[in-house]
Amino acid sequence: MAEPIVLSGSSMGTYLRCPRQWEHVYVRRDRQRPNLKAALGTAAHAAAELDYRQKVTSGVELPKDVVLDAFRDAYVESSYDAVEKPDKKETIPLFLDSGIQATGFWYDDVAPLYQPVLVEQNGQFTINGILYDWTLDYTDDKDVVGDWKFVGRTPNSAETYVLNMIGYAIGFRRLTGEIESGVRLDHVVRLKKPIHVPIEGPTVPDDDIYAFADTVKSVYDSIQMGSFPPNGLKSGACSWCAYADGTCKAYRRPKNA
Repeated sequence: MAEPIVLSGSSMGTYLRCPRQWEHVYVRRDRQRPNLKAALGTAAHAAAELDYRQKVTSGVELPKDVVLDAFRDAYVESSYDAVEKPDKKETIPLFLDSGIQATGFWYDDVAPLYQPVLVEQNGQFTINGILYDWTLDYTDDKDVVGDWKFVGRTPNSAETYVLNMIGYAIGFRRLTGEIESGVRLDHVVRLKKPIHVPIEGPTVPDDDIYAFADTVKSVYDSIQMGSFPPNGLKSGACSWCAYADGTCKAYRRPKNA
């Protein structure tokens, strides 16, 4: 590859899920229409960031209507040209309503739980000689590294985001010289009546950091070798991947679909 490879939790997750998808995104730069779930998450994060950035010094929330307006504005932008699936009740207006409800619930029931110290903090570190980018959602005044997730289903575990959280913890340590007291995935589940499902863990153990470093090296080496097998059918990524619209030649839609 001509450009230097810089990994992140998101890009590593993409590669581990489907290397061919990674190639479409990071090598071929193929355009993909926005996914509504991702658009909603992006907008909710923007609203949370607006509130929490000022709360670092103010200690209080912004007015609720300001936070909800921030969600609406961000959602209009992030959902432009998004793929809609009316048969699955995935349309821009329905997700707008769902997002407003979820963001309002976050404001009322979740945001007051924590006093942020760092918000949307980013940086870059080197691990096994490989550049790694990180951007954490927030840390609180107890040195917990936190991440917001606005999801449609109640999570069973945090396994999907383990790599991201380890990367955030390492970034926090490199930035502050301190060790996090724990990690927290704050799920806001977009049910008819939204619920908050925090999944918390202790300080990231050394063994997990060593395993993380090995995974970074493995992914990096595979990318360097140009290894991009299409694993989306096995991982389930083809069921939602934007490149399954005909862009990905490795994907074959079932005849009865």
